[in-house]
Formats: sequence, C-alpha cells, structure tokens
Amino acid sequence: MKATIHLELEFEVDFDIQKEEKMTRNYPGCPADIEINEIEAEGCLRGINQCLFDKVLAKYQEEIEEVCWEEAFEDHQAYLVEAADHMRDLREDR
Repeated sequence: MKATIHLELEFEVDFDIQKEEKMTRNYPGCPADIEINEIEAEGCLRGINQCLFDKVLAKYQEEIEEVCWEEAFEDHQAYLVEAADHMRDLREDR
C-alpha cells in the first residue's frame, strides 16, 4: 500500500546569487543566476538528506528560487534605504 501525504513545512534555504553582468564591447556579459546550496526544515527536523534535497529541488525549484529572489531584493532594498539614511545623517552633521 502507498499513501501520498501533503504536508506544509517551513524550510530555511541557503542560497547564493550571481547578479546580472551587462555585456560590453570586450565582455559577453552574464545572466543573473541563483544557486541553492542547502535546505533545512524548520522546527524539530535538522538537515535534509541529499535524496530528499534533490526531490524537493526537482519539484519546487522554481518556487524556491522565486522566494530567494524576493528575499534578496528585499535585503537589497533595505540596504539602499540604510545607505540613504546614513548619507542623510552625514549631510545633517555638517
């Protein structure tokens, strides 16, 4: 007998981003890319074996990458706001 169970789990995803590099006269450029390094189940589970990692990635890679891109964008936006606040503070201190 077999049964398929659909569970809602939260995962922590470790990922790296390669930002897009524009093409120049002497350089062909490079598209933006994301690499998922590790997935850990939140809560009482710790770590995820390679077989399960491969299956999760094969089935949900697009969704995982979309969430990672959103997280990276939000982090970058927060950085830009922080940098702008810092520059404003520097100007006000003059």
